[in-house]
Amino acid sequence: MIDGFYLEGFVESRVAAVNALVEECASEHGVGLPSELPGDMVEGYFRADFLYGVVTAEEAGESGYEPYRLVDPLAEVTAQGWSEEVVSVVLGTADVEGDWTGGCLDEAEAAVDADSTVGSNPLADDGKLLVELLLEQAWGLSVFEEDVQEVLSDWTECMKNRGYEYGNYFEPPLDQRFARTTSESPSDEELQTALDDVECKAETNIFGVIGQIDNAFQERLSDINAQQLNAELTWMEAAIERYEGITAR
Repeated sequence: MIDGFYLEGFVESRVAAVNALVEECASEHGVGLPSELPGDMVEGYFRADFLYGVVTAEEAGESGYEPYRLVDPLAEVTAQGWSEEVVSVVLGTADVEGDWTGGCLDEAEAAVDADSTVGSNPLADDGKLLVELLLEQAWGLSVFEEDVQEVLSDWTECMKNRGYEYGNYFEPPLDQRFARTTSESPSDEELQTALDDVECKAETNIFGVIGQIDNAFQERLSDINAQQLNAELTWMEAAIERYEGITAR
């Protein structure tokens, strides 16, 4: 599997470095942060667990589709007590696509990536790491396999029998009925939907089927790209060291 090369520590250390620089910048402007930036606001990388969504009854029963659903960043920070001044200083202004520019966040991300930007990595393409591209490619190849198509259809049928009309298991976390900030508790409807989702995944063995095929494609792609992946891992380790240095200073 490609995951052995993977990103969790890389992403976490980069987000921590960005948060540290945002706090410095805000302080220089005389602004205190009521809370850290929501993780989704810091430019991140592909997360393999997003492909599967909520997977355990415990997670579903406690937090519904958190953190797999989309969050409105402005609503999120407003709910955490951010004033208009703090939003202006830290985030700047949002364009029509919802990207924030001109604030401390923009400045912090540029500084964090100054010497180790993904763009300077010769193995990166379109701002993505090779490992990320290969994971996406493996997933994309898996989806077209007959066994995967069948198990996805089985999940849809299972949910339909429970009164839902979702076309695939990516849809429930994006259901606008469940839109909320992380400071708000999930509704009973969201919790029940997430529980039914998990039960249907278990009944259809969706992870067993998809995981086996996805892993096979990952292994094939990792063998083909072994030299490049090892080089990228070395680059990522150096980037992590730099990010940790920013956070600790």
